[in-house]
Amino acid sequence: MHPSPGVHPFATPVYRKSVPPRRGTAVPRHRPTEESPMTSTITGRAATDRAARYGKQLCSHLSRKIDAMFDAEAGTGTIRRGEAVATLTATGTALEFSLTAPTQDELFTLMFVAQSHLERFGDKDELACAWDDESVLPAYEALRAEREAERAARKAAEAQTAAGTPA
Repeated sequence: MHPSPGVHPFATPVYRKSVPPRRGTAVPRHRPTEESPMTSTITGRAATDRAARYGKQLCSHLSRKIDAMFDAEAGTGTIRRGEAVATLTATGTALEFSLTAPTQDELFTLMFVAQSHLERFGDKDELACAWDDESVLPAYEALRAEREAERAARKAAEAQTAAGTPA
């Protein structure tokens, strides 16, 4: 079949503009689907004058188990754990991070991984992470306390096993 004379065969068809709904009719709202899930996002920072060093150390350490990389020259890095992603940016005064995940649980897990490691690495410098969204902090802090308690129990059990004392 040949195209109409004067019409390019690859021309983009022109569609009518959509007509706005009449007053009083319901407008459908976006609902998350598997193709377009809702995401959870949070930003934070760890104040330090050695941000690039800590970003590189964090990504290097985490890259043994998950996808993590840091470009020291650009001062940027990325950490991926499943669907969750953290973007790191080293500035002159802080290591800034922006985390995005499809669920709040995945977001909290990545927050915990980044924060616990950074604070352990920067213990001598008293490095501390601060998060910007106050509304999620109570739930996150509860999860963090639970995971820290599990970690302490594991370490105590390992110490008892190493000492030859049954747990």
